[in-house]
Amino acid sequence: MRQDKTSAAAIMLYILGALLAVWLACLIFSVFSGSQPAVDATAAPATMVWTYIGELIFNMLILVGSIKMSDRVVKEMMGL
Repeated sequence: MRQDKTSAAAIMLYILGALLAVWLACLIFSVFSGSQPAVDATAAPATMVWTYIGELIFNMLILVGSIKMSDRVVKEMMGL
């Protein structure tokens, strides 16, 4: 019976850690995506669009990478 409580506690800690990591990653992403990009007013409109798309893709990759990394770290810490 004690083993069941220990494993349930480990699972709950894993879930809480994962939720915390996701929340932190979303917070960081929202700060990055909410900030004003450096816009070159002399650039052509197509260049501005491609620059924006590149920054957006980069920010999304950072978000996905940080979530995957935090998931791996939490799994290693919990031994799952």
